[in-house]
Amino acid sequence: MKLKVELALQRVVHRLDELADRLQQVLVRAWVRLRYDGRSNRTPGAASHRSNSAETYPLLLRLQTETACRRRGALALRPIDLDPDLCLILLGEKGETVRWQPVSPTLMRYLLRHAEPSAGLC
Repeated sequence: MKLKVELALQRVVHRLDELADRLQQVLVRAWVRLRYDGRSNRTPGAASHRSNSAETYPLLLRLQTETACRRRGALALRPIDLDPDLCLILLGEKGETVRWQPVSPTLMRYLLRHAEPSAGLC
């Protein structure tokens, strides 16, 4: 009898874990949709028209949207902080905190292209 109860509880816990994972996925998708369908959808275009560098501001906005990094951390990125093989960037945050943050392959390509010597950033 005790074994049946334990098995039933394990199934319930497993199902709750599955539901929690699913809920997290739904919430993340809703948040991303809100960010991209809301004001962020208009911001990159507006920023690129007002900027002296038509590529820099939209790139910064995408970096901040994907990683939730602070402006200072985004502006302090150096080419050595990019790991294109794993699609990771090393971000410096408040209080000397550093963290490896995953980014999309597309964003990594843009960051690498932006960091090329011809872009004047190295």
